[in-house]
Amino acid sequence: MSSEFLRVGIVDNDPCALYAVGLVLRHVCNVSHCRCEIWEETDPAKAVRRCCEARPQTDVILVDMSLGGISGVQVCRMIRRKSPTVGVIGITAYDCATYRDALIDAGAQALLDKSRIGECLKPAIMAVSRGLPYPENGGFMSVADSVDHVHHGPEPVPSLTAQELLVIQLDSQHLSIGEIAERLHISPVTVSSHRRNIRRKFNVHTWSAVVDQCREMHVI
Repeated sequence: MSSEFLRVGIVDNDPCALYAVGLVLRHVCNVSHCRCEIWEETDPAKAVRRCCEARPQTDVILVDMSLGGISGVQVCRMIRRKSPTVGVIGITAYDCATYRDALIDAGAQALLDKSRIGECLKPAIMAVSRGLPYPENGGFMSVADSVDHVHHGPEPVPSLTAQELLVIQLDSQHLSIGEIAERLHISPVTVSSHRRNIRRKFNVHTWSAVVDQCREMHVI
């Protein structure tokens, strides 16, 4: 990382965890003499847009696996489907085995235990920023191979936006439309509009049919 310039994003819905990971990343960049621009986001939908659409482009993104209503695995899959170049690193405070296989299938390049992030973040970013998996023989795919895998594999859900996925996830927690609106900082009318769009994308007429399909696809 000594002479490179990297743009690295972090998404974690816990502001304290986000701050802590950011501190570790900045320390790693400083001691490695790496010129690194770091951005942080608590909102998964905004993070996906910022990672895949903003310029200059993000090189590597760190994605927490539990994002308060949406799985980090789903966020990783959305990023991979939208970007053929960004490297994705999952991070978690839970047992990595819980997410490992699903994250590989979603197109990520690494999964790091937050309790060991200080010792493994530098080599992980060095590898993933070059499109390589970390560790080398850990079962994860390169960026190029993961793009091919995700785009040619079965579509787990219709093409939903990050906010539509959040609506589905929050609904599965038995929240009302008003409660979902409050959680997402949007109006109840917007939540209802999302639900209509989701039904249309699933090609069904009832919300219960959406829920049934989401359970079959392991979205909820």
